[in-house]
Amino acid sequence: MKPALLGFSFLLASPAFAIYKCESDHGTVYSDTPCPNAKLVNINSAVPADADDARRQAAKEKKSLKQLEDARHKAERIDEKDRQRAARAQAASRKACAKLALRKKWADEDAASATGKSADKARRKARRAEEYFQTECA
Repeated sequence: MKPALLGFSFLLASPAFAIYKCESDHGTVYSDTPCPNAKLVNINSAVPADADDARRQAAKEKKSLKQLEDARHKAERIDEKDRQRAARAQAASRKACAKLALRKKWADEDAASATGKSADKARRKARRAEEYFQTECA
């Protein structure tokens, strides 16, 4: 009975099952049954042999995590600056288009109220204002 108990405890101490990493369009899934194109994950190599190794591995992982977080924060700051720059450019574009629309409106009003020689000049000015507006804002 004791050899059977010893053998059973040995089986519990070192897992004999395999973990498979399955990647698909929906993401990554870990399973104990293989799937198409599954990769076997070695779970025993991640366990350190003693406490010193565990501390070294933890420190290494902590340093790696810090580097990843710093890189992510830097990327987020760059993205935020880009978003702010794009928002400022869009606001400037809207403001410029509003000014051009106002100039076009005034040129149209001037053309409608002009008479004689000034009417041709006012219509030409209104047409050019319209073309400029369409070029910049359409």
